[in-house]
Amino acid sequence: MPNIKKCTRCDETEEIEYFSIADNGFKCKNCGKVDKSAIQISKSTVDAIRYIVIAPAKKVFSFDLPEDAISEISLVSKVYLNEKIN
Repeated sequence: MPNIKKCTRCDETEEIEYFSIADNGFKCKNCGKVDKSAIQISKSTVDAIRYIVIAPAKKVFSFDLPEDAISEISLVSKVYLNEKIN
């Protein structure tokens, strides 16, 4: 399961702006800038990833997202799953 509570490097909890494939979770804006595997994401995407990870299975798809956040989640999901499966 990815680390969705805080930055995987410095433990920052407020300024999460990246998802790190290599470090398996969120990165703050400072740590994410230097992580070549990190994908920059919006606040909506951060919230959606947190919801998807902790929501009961019956409710995992019971939310709406703006189109840009859907694109971000799609990218993060594809890259993350590809990395973890291979």
